[in-house]
Amino acid sequence: MNTKKNLLAMFTALFLVTAAFAQNFPAYLKVNGTTITGYTDGVPANLVIPEGITKIEDHAFLDCSAIKSVTIQGEVELEPGAFSGCTSLENVTIAEGVRRIGYCAFANCKSLERVSIPRSVIYIGDDLFGYCEKIKEVQFGGTRAQWQSFNVSVNSGAAIRCSDGDIITQ
Repeated sequence: MNTKKNLLAMFTALFLVTAAFAQNFPAYLKVNGTTITGYTDGVPANLVIPEGITKIEDHAFLDCSAIKSVTIQGEVELEPGAFSGCTSLENVTIAEGVRRIGYCAFANCKSLERVSIPRSVIYIGDDLFGYCEKIKEVQFGGTRAQWQSFNVSVNSGAAIRCSDGDIITQ
């Protein structure tokens, strides 16, 4: 009898722990655990990556023309090319907590104009904005010295606004 009670208590505890960590992500996101691997029809124009996602896989949103703005919440790692080819994407807001942005994460986003990157980012891969010719402004939560440590080029005429007030015109 005691064994049955212990077994029942163990399964109940396992169920409660599993339920506590279960996430209900939107149906248009293909999610494996806490990693976005792709998307399906129905991606909204104003995409919000919800809390609980920890990684956006390589090319997860490749060529998704439905997205006009992206807000990335929580501690998410953006793998290479995560949003590359999103030709309608105009604005990107990345929340504090994101630490790594892979190379070409926003390459070929032909309509991209404004991007906000938090101070928490410690790595940005090459060609972050490759072929993004409409960028007007990048808000960076860190200092000018931190920004310059990244190998990021932005089209001519764009402004990089850093937390210490420096504006770098490319």
